[in-house]
Amino acid sequence: GSLGAISYYSSPNGATVDSSGDVFISTGISCCTATPNWIIEITSAGAADQVVSNFASTITSMAVDASGDVFFTTTGSGDVYEVAAGSYSASGAGSPTAVISSGLKTALGLAFDPAGNLYVGDSGTGNIYEVPFVASGGSSSSALQFSSMYLVAAGLPIGSPITMAGDGKTFLFGNNDANVYEQTLGAGNVGDVATGSSATATM
Repeated sequence: GSLGAISYYSSPNGATVDSSGDVFISTGISCCTATPNWIIEITSAGAADQVVSNFASTITSMAVDASGDVFFTTTGSGDVYEVAAGSYSASGAGSPTAVISSGLKTALGLAFDPAGNLYVGDSGTGNIYEVPFVASGGSSSSALQFSSMYLVAAGLPIGSPITMAGDGKTFLFGNNDANVYEQTLGAGNVGDVATGSSATATM
């Protein structure tokens, strides 16, 4: 197909796509941008919604759940923020809430599996954590249990998991040595440290 460009947002530094095909773009700080530290949703109909505007820190990774809740991390922080679906539109941004504010050194990398569980990478420790999803009784609008964050992989030989993608078992990471790594999480009960294969370069 043809390659199109969204050119009216300066310094894009990240993108993700939700299950309906809407594209979410984060912008960084530059000398020329009018939209510093924003997240913009480009809907399948072509509309542009403001998800986050003028956040205090540079947004480093994003993920969107099946309900349209947007989660993101920022530079040098262990926090993970959520913007609830329905709180943002073309006319105004939502209000980010810190849903994880302790326990992580440097949150960098977010991914959802098909069951709705959220996986968070910590580049400060090389660990991956799972925030389990339950059908009801969650601690946020998306029923994610942020009070029950489980370690699922520990001490990976990866300095910066700048990107995470996967189905809950396999994740890809970017590293500072110009390699791309894949980590397959081992089978086991939730909360077990994964016993899967060691991370190895795949590219």
